[in-house]
Amino acid sequence: MNKTIDQKLYSLVQISQQKLLTILERIVGFKDLIIDDCLMKPLERIVGASKLRSKGIDKMYKLNSDNLPLTNPERVFLINANLKTVKQVCDRINSELSSEIIHNLEKSHQ
Repeated sequence: MNKTIDQKLYSLVQISQQKLLTILERIVGFKDLIIDDCLMKPLERIVGASKLRSKGIDKMYKLNSDNLPLTNPERVFLINANLKTVKQVCDRINSELSSEIIHNLEKSHQ
């Protein structure tokens, strides 16, 4: 059976959607999705916000937003695999961990 290009593309979208939703299911509880700007449109083509919410995505933020008001302890980063973006995510995580350690130390000395 010869599949048309549209059928092949639809199958690719379905496979991508299922893989993403399976990953999100494995992360227990509510989570924030922080997404690279360049991936917003492709994500919309693969999966809608309602399906993301059904898998625990509570809030969605653009990666380049300053002062993300993160609401959940669980965070999922969906980023483009380039060194600059990976470093940006690592720096953000590192600063959050540092501030959490300082906060816990201050609490324990009160």
